[in-house]
Amino acid sequence: RRELKDEQKALHHMRLAGESKAASRQLRRDAAGLRLPEFDESNDAAVAAFAHDSANRPSGPDGKLLPNLMSMSAEEGRQRQELADDEPFITVVTGLPRSGTSMMMQMLANGGMEAWTDGKRVADDDNPRGYYELEDVKRLATENTWVEHAQGKAIKVVVQLLPFLPRAFNYRVIIMDRDVEEVLASQDSMLDRLGNDGANLSDQRLTDAYRRQIMQSMRLLKAANIPVLRVVYSQILADPGVYAEQIQSFLDAELDLEQMMATIEPDLHRHRKGVKASA
Repeated sequence: RRELKDEQKALHHMRLAGESKAASRQLRRDAAGLRLPEFDESNDAAVAAFAHDSANRPSGPDGKLLPNLMSMSAEEGRQRQELADDEPFITVVTGLPRSGTSMMMQMLANGGMEAWTDGKRVADDDNPRGYYELEDVKRLATENTWVEHAQGKAIKVVVQLLPFLPRAFNYRVIIMDRDVEEVLASQDSMLDRLGNDGANLSDQRLTDAYRRQIMQSMRLLKAANIPVLRVVYSQILADPGVYAEQIQSFLDAELDLEQMMATIEPDLHRHRKGVKASA
């Protein structure tokens, strides 16, 4: 209003600021009563805490943030429907930690899609085929300009960080749906192996937190009119061929279905619901 003398733009940005404040208040309400662990890049379980306070953290002098999905208005969400079908998009593989996101990334890579990873987190007993992670993803809340270079590629983004994706780009999201009890069992096994106690929370409180975060992220994606393909972890292990075809259709890409199916190893499903994990 003062510098550009543009009343319309001033009102637009005032409205965006109001929506951003409302979203921050909602995040604080959701976090009330939860004492989750500090964020640790090497601890998958700790990622659960990150989204609760990231929106209120200053970006710092070096932070470079493009407007993100969380601050998008309803009108901007409707405008996303007008994106051209042939416009480059970013394939985002998401889900809770230990929900099969690494397996899906490997499936896409074996099928012929470029998976953007840096290899810094190497394979181990918990993920013998690798994590397929990109270190930059963990800084999405304070640095997201790099996302532009992910167009035409697949990246793995834990579900709690989806709100910080820039809204300027086109996305297709594959969300891994694994039973939360299995997720927690897998996390406990990994933390035991690492000698880490993890979060000092009951399984029920973590389960509630995880489910709330998933629902919030799904509502955000729906509001942004971003296409989503839900992949049930237990079902893709049982019938990878069906899902390989669905993924190819969803991404409208020529993928090697045989190689995608060969990625799946049902023996890696070591933490089934209702079955106590062996040592």
